[in-house]
Amino acid sequence: MTTVESLRSRPPLERMLRIHQALQSGKFPNASTLAREIEVATKTIHRDIEFMRDRLGLPVEFNPGKNGYHYTEEVSAFPNIQITEGELFALIVAEKAL
Repeated sequence: MTTVESLRSRPPLERMLRIHQALQSGKFPNASTLAREIEVATKTIHRDIEFMRDRLGLPVEFNPGKNGYHYTEEVSAFPNIQITEGELFALIVAEKAL
């Protein structure tokens, strides 16, 4: 598998769930560590964290002292994502276009 194929093989929801689990661990993971573990680019991790914070409303912040991300308050579960059939179709088409 090439590097490009590897980067494409990680669906966004899977990546965000793995980021969520890492944040729940309390270990203050940074983008480089997460990117290595999930096998994606650090830019992808930054975009995923931004989406989690801005669109899903998760309390994610970067702690400069610990050089990593964390939840600023307790998160009991990853939020459900509800999308329409049209949005799902658009996501699949966009992924295939990459």
